[in-house]
Amino acid sequence: MIKHISVTTTQRIECINILDQLQRLVEEIKLKDGILLVYVPHTTCAITINEGCDPTVFQDILFKLTDVFPVDDTYVHPEGNSDAHLKAALMGNQRFMFVHDGQIVKGTWESIFLLEFDGPRTRRIFVHYIRTREKE
Repeated sequence: MIKHISVTTTQRIECINILDQLQRLVEEIKLKDGILLVYVPHTTCAITINEGCDPTVFQDILFKLTDVFPVDDTYVHPEGNSDAHLKAALMGNQRFMFVHDGQIVKGTWESIFLLEFDGPRTRRIFVHYIRTREKE
């Protein structure tokens, strides 16, 4: 089954924690145990899992990605967002997550994030879920 959530970004480059939205979706669909595939069908943003408690982690990640792929560099792609495509390609557009007893399984400090590299925009995030145990 496939559901989706929407996220509206407000900056050109930003990181948005989407774990709470995903957990609400798990509760809405009454997914007890299963697998989530979280996928963003846009070529200038990404999905990742990382530290969710200290926002400086993503400040560092976004800073270094911009250091490697500067916004104003000489690129062949003419739209002015080549850096966004490169950052998104490096970070990836999907992640798997497990659900157990109605909760998304994660490490103590982990969260799941949408990384925007060409905002502001409204992004759709598709969530495909597979039940591995029937609802009780």
